[in-house]
Amino acid sequence: MRITGTKFVVVPLWLIKAEGGRPLKSTTLLAWCWLQHHMNRETGLCFPSLDTLAEEVGCSKRSVNLAIKNLVELGAVKVERRGPKSSMYRLVY
Repeated sequence: MRITGTKFVVVPLWLIKAEGGRPLKSTTLLAWCWLQHHMNRETGLCFPSLDTLAEEVGCSKRSVNLAIKNLVELGAVKVERRGPKSSMYRLVY
């Protein structure tokens, strides 16, 4: 994987402290970062595949699913189904 340019992501402080002051698990934090990287700046939506996220985060699809579930429970991400095997994500700031 090669990333070019000067891209960066922003992680809200409330998200970092969302689990009672304990740091987020690295998989959850990286999932947020990669979702934000894929986000369309005009619509606020993104729809990377679980395979793509797993490769970028460096973990299994199951771990990415758990990370996204955690982000949903924290109120940081909303998930909408786009079909039987596809999801669309909206990050909440």
